[in-house]
Amino acid sequence: LPINLSALLELNSGVDKKQVAIRKILRHHTHLDMEPFLEWDLKVLPLAVSWFDRRLFPKPRGYSQNNKSNVDAKKLSTIYQFVIALPMMFVPPPSKETNKRKIGEVS
Repeated sequence: LPINLSALLELNSGVDKKQVAIRKILRHHTHLDMEPFLEWDLKVLPLAVSWFDRRLFPKPRGYSQNNKSNVDAKKLSTIYQFVIALPMMFVPPPSKETNKRKIGEVS
């Protein structure tokens, strides 16, 4: 068997099948498109972040710092997609009543 296929088959020996599925998806997909989930605003973001965190614990056999970096990069990319698509959900609009100081005025 090719080495990449045998590595995926070896993952099947894991007891927690949810963890196995997460690992396979993250290993296979370099970029996860969050666009289909944006219709639910920020309701999906905590789930997505926890999904990545579950991928990191417990550490699978053959785990390396490079694996953690890849998962962290995908996690940040996911958060970034939400921030770009829903900026007003992260940064509140400025209030209409702002007390601007005049030049030379000390508070």
